[in-house]
Formats: sequence, structure tokens, C-alpha cells
Amino acid sequence: MQDRMAARWRLPAAASLAIVGFLSGAQAGTFDTRVLDQNGSIKLDSIMPLLSKTPPLYEQVSARLRAARRTADAIDCSGARFPGSWTHLGAYRVAPYICAIGGETLTISADVRVSDAEGDSYVRPTAAAMRYAKTFSEHNLRWTWQRIEPQFGRRAPAASAVTLESQAFKREVTSAEPAYIGRWAGELAWCSNDPQKTDAVPQIFSARSRTGYESECRFHQVSGTGTKWIIAEECTGEGERWKSRSELSISGDLMRITERSGSRTGVYKLHRCPAQASGATGRRS
Repeated sequence: MQDRMAARWRLPAAASLAIVGFLSGAQAGTFDTRVLDQNGSIKLDSIMPLLSKTPPLYEQVSARLRAARRTADAIDCSGARFPGSWTHLGAYRVAPYICAIGGETLTISADVRVSDAEGDSYVRPTAAAMRYAKTFSEHNLRWTWQRIEPQFGRRAPAASAVTLESQAFKREVTSAEPAYIGRWAGELAWCSNDPQKTDAVPQIFSARSRTGYESECRFHQVSGTGTKWIIAEECTGEGERWKSRSELSISGDLMRITERSGSRTGVYKLHRCPAQASGATGRRS
């Protein structure tokens, strides 16, 4: 019984970011990351190498950090995030980014190119893009600074459309992400496997879904905190559809899953894959 459940996921042997009008400078043929419809937190120091390629922006950020007596690793930002349905890029952060530094909010946009191993690029989140894209690059950075009202913790009233976005950003960076987000595999060796060559590949967990080899689950209810989570989900794969209730227990880089579907129960363990996927140029956190 457990083997049947594990086979759905190829388990171990048992087992909105929305920025109104800000992307108008993007070049034709680039990937519009607004269609990803997810965002996630990321530290400023993770994107400083990208900013260093645009000296005026890097210098402005460095100057504001000095004025605020802060370091880049202490600044929380928000970025667009590739959902778990992207086989190789799931959970990576990508422009646009929003960072609050001192009394200002910095918004950074870029032209994003999403490519597969052969160098072919994708401009839309098609099934082929989600399965084969392995890298992305960010070019032509554009940015704006917006003052924040210190006494209210929000931007000046003159920019009401952007103020709503700032509030969404604040909610994002002050709430911890579920510990299960990321890439998890039955064996660590699977983390670098190519899904075009084997079905022994990682599961990719986002906040509201998980995907495996030819299987996907959408989370309808999530409860828990820290390292303990209970998830009610509806799954599809290999011509089947089923509902299950999964209990996740995380200890360091090991996750134990107890999955119940009807009268069947499966228990298995997954290992967290290293953060840097092969060939990817972006950032996860």
C-alpha cells in the first residue's frame, strides 16, 4: 500500500507581486514575471551581486545602508517567485524586488530572460517552459525610491496605488514562510537529476502546492507553524485524481511525511536539496 502511494511521487525506496506601470521599460522578448503571481521574501545581500552590475544603483543602495547604519543582510526584501510547478526554477526569487531601507522603499525592475539547457528562451509560462527552463538572467535594471511616512510606517499619500503594494510587501516580509517550501528528494543524489532522463527527481513545495514527477497537489487547507504542518490537498497524476491529508514534520534538512488517502496511509522521508540548482542564476531563500 505504501509503495503505491510512494510511486505517485517517485519517493525513496519506500517511499501579487503587482507593480502598476513599472515594467513599461521592458524589452520585447523578455519574460514578464508578473504572470508568476507569487512573491517571497529574500535578503538584500542575496541580490547585491546583481545590483553591482549597475554601479549607480549599487552606489545609491550602499549610501542609504550607510546612512541607516544597516548592513545588506539585515534588510528584508520581496521578490517575484517561480511557483513549484517550475521543475528547475521553483522557489527562485526574481525581479521585480521591493526593499525598505531606512525611510525609503526601493523598487527594482529588470528585463528577465528564461532559458532551457539548449539556450532557447521562453516569454510565457507554458508547460514546456515550466518543465524545461533551467536558468534565468536579469538585465537592464530600472529602479525608483519612494519615501515612507515614519510615523505611520507607510508611503506618502500622493502615491495611493503604490501604497497598497507597500502594505502587501510589509505583510510578506514580516511573516515567516512555511519551513517546507523548497525542493525535497527521496535521496540527495536525486536533486541534480534531469526529469527528461529519469523519474527520480525532487518534489517542489511552494506555499500552496507541491509537484513531483508527473504529479501535482494543490493545497486547500494549511495549518501549523514552525516545523509541524498539516495539509489537506487534492492531487492529480498518471490519470488519477485523489485527496489526501499530509502531516509534515521537519527536522533540519529532513522532512517526515505521513500521508493519508482514504484507508491508505504512507510514511516516508525527504531530504532538502541544496539551495543552488544546477545552472540557475537566480536566488532562492
